[in-house]
Amino acid sequence: MLHALQPLDLLYGHRVLDTLKVPDVQAVRDAMIPADLCRSTINTRMSRLRRFVRWAIKHQHAKPATILTWDAVDALQYGRSQARETKPILSAKLEAFEAMLPHLPDLVRRMALLQMAAGMQSGELCPMRWDLVDRRADIWVYTPAEHKTEHHGHRRNIVIPIPTHDLLGEPRASGYIFEHGRGGPYKPSSYAQAITKAISIAGCEHWIPHQLRHNAITEWATKGGVEVARLLGG
Repeated sequence: MLHALQPLDLLYGHRVLDTLKVPDVQAVRDAMIPADLCRSTINTRMSRLRRFVRWAIKHQHAKPATILTWDAVDALQYGRSQARETKPILSAKLEAFEAMLPHLPDLVRRMALLQMAAGMQSGELCPMRWDLVDRRADIWVYTPAEHKTEHHGHRRNIVIPIPTHDLLGEPRASGYIFEHGRGGPYKPSSYAQAITKAISIAGCEHWIPHQLRHNAITEWATKGGVEVARLLGG
C-alpha cells in the first residue's frame, strides 16, 4: 500500500482527498508509467488506492462521493497505454530442470518435483501441512489454508498425483511437510534461493520456481485440453 500511495502523496499530498477531480486521479495513475512499472502493476496499485479511498470514507476522512471520482478512471488497457507489458512466463526447459536437480538438497529436490507435477505456486507449496491433505482416496487432494482467490469465495483444491505421494515424505511432529532444518516451513524466498544456487552450480539456463507451474499447466492442456488445465490449475 505504501508504494501505491507514493504518487498520490507526491502530487497531491497538500490537497484534501475530496477535492481531487478525475484528471487528478488520471495524473496519479500516469505518474507511475515513467517509474517503469508494468501495466498490471499500475492497475494493481490503482486498485489499492481505491481501497484506501474506501477506508478513508469508512472512517469519515472523505465524503462518500469521493470514490466515484476514482471509479471513473479506467484501468490501463493492453496495447493502449505507454506502460510496458510484462514478459509472459514460460515453462522451464526440462534439460535445465534435470541438470539442476542433482545439486539440490533432498528436501528441496522433492519440493521442485512436486511443484512441477501438481502445478502449485511456491506460496502454496512451502507451507503445506499434513492436515490440509485429504488422503482418504487413492488421489490425494491438498487444500491450501490461504490462496490468492479466497477473497472471491473460491476454494483451491490441488490434486497430488499418485506417483508423487512419496515426495511428501513422512509426517512430522510440527505438521509441516517441507520443514526447514532450522524449524518451520520453507519460505518461498529460501526455496527460490536454493534453486538459484543449484542452477549456478549446474551452469544451466536460469529459470524461476513459478515456471514449474506453467510446465504442469502446459502438460495438462496438451493431454486433456484447456478446460482440464483451467480446472487443475485453479
